[in-house]
Amino acid sequence: MADPRRFDEREFRAWLGYRRMRPLLDAQISHDLTHDPGLSDPDHVESVRRHLIDLLTDEQIQTLGDIADTVLEHLAEARHDAGP
Repeated sequence: MADPRRFDEREFRAWLGYRRMRPLLDAQISHDLTHDPGLSDPDHVESVRRHLIDLLTDEQIQTLGDIADTVLEHLAEARHDAGP
């Protein structure tokens, strides 16, 4: 097996940022939703907006959507190729 390629500084920053951001973002949104048992879908949207969407520019939102599409497509193909 060949040596895996190493991350360059830019790639490492992106990977580390994602790894740090995801659990904190998930935890904050979960906290917002469980802090008040009466919260509903509009409250979920408000939490996601406050902690993610409203912090980004339109270009960043487009890029994030493009990234998600690319990764999800790859993962779906990998699952399909792996079989049952």
